[in-house]
Amino acid sequence: VDRVTTRAHGVVDKLAGVAASATEKFGARGEKLKLDRMADDVRDYVRENPLTSIGIAVAGGMLLSRLLNLR
Repeated sequence: VDRVTTRAHGVVDKLAGVAASATEKFGARGEKLKLDRMADDVRDYVRENPLTSIGIAVAGGMLLSRLLNLR
């Protein structure tokens, strides 16, 4: 009974390790897919609204410049 229990614990530990590894891999892929979707959405927005995008970029640049010059 002790040997069976020990082996069962070993198998459970191995399965838990494999499950954790798979979760990490899928989690990383999911994050990459989210970032890819966001980048595609931004590209589409810029293509559909080029003047607004330029205005946002200029305003953001001016704000960043002001913040950096406050030092």
